[in-house]
Amino acid sequence: MCKATAEPTVNWYVLHVRGGRELEIADEINFGGVSGIRALCPTEIVDEWRKGHWKSLSRVIFPGYVFCEVQGSSTSSLYYAVKRLPGVIRWLGHGDGIACTAVPPEEMAVVLLLGNDGKPFGPSYGYKTGGRTHITSGPLCGMEHLITAVYPHRRRARLSIPLMGDIKEIEVTARLGGQQSSEAKPAAE
Repeated sequence: MCKATAEPTVNWYVLHVRGGRELEIADEINFGGVSGIRALCPTEIVDEWRKGHWKSLSRVIFPGYVFCEVQGSSTSSLYYAVKRLPGVIRWLGHGDGIACTAVPPEEMAVVLLLGNDGKPFGPSYGYKTGGRTHITSGPLCGMEHLITAVYPHRRRARLSIPLMGDIKEIEVTARLGGQQSSEAKPAAE
């Protein structure tokens, strides 16, 4: 049975789920009659090179995880309602059988930005200069400190995101050119 570990009336928790079932489980929570909880599964539009062309595909950016917003201070009844859903493995932070650990607000702020209110987000644009990455537009604006690597030829950036006492490495679409002025607009493709 889970109880909120913080006083606020809204807490975010993380479900560990079977890979490939994230969107299905989030939909089941949101539209399947589990009241008092809202699920978020951040997705992005990914640029992938396939058969000699760039294609845009939708992809889950935190594979194996679904984020749950819980209203109120107790999750004990919701714990069992969600745990019985096919594909749900466990609530993260549920090690002692008594309490679930809520995601700290500063960590959840990054997830919510990437969550884009449940809609897939598009690419970020920017440039590199002097060994630093500068994002001029897109969801990574202001998150340059989380970027640990850039792969321009793959149109990807690697982020290190703190989550529940661990660091999650994810890759997202980023179209970065060479040295440019910060006023430069991305070229249409």
